[in-house]
Amino acid sequence: SSINDFVGRATDMATIISMLNESRLVTIIGIPGIGKTSISKSVAIFLEEREKFRDGIIYISMRRRYQSSMLISQIL
Repeated sequence: SSINDFVGRATDMATIISMLNESRLVTIIGIPGIGKTSISKSVAIFLEEREKFRDGIIYISMRRRYQSSMLISQIL
């Protein structure tokens, strides 16, 4: 797939990918319903297809995770 396959969000995807080239952790924030999950998954698929991160890509949903202890339990 291509960055342009995610209609209307190619610039956002390119920005996120650029940020991931600088840092292995990128946080995407915004109001509910703007497509954070969709763009995150699209970027992950794009990078996975190109074997960008040989150790894999981890997606952590922050939905309903308000405490750090809850987040840590998702990672472990």
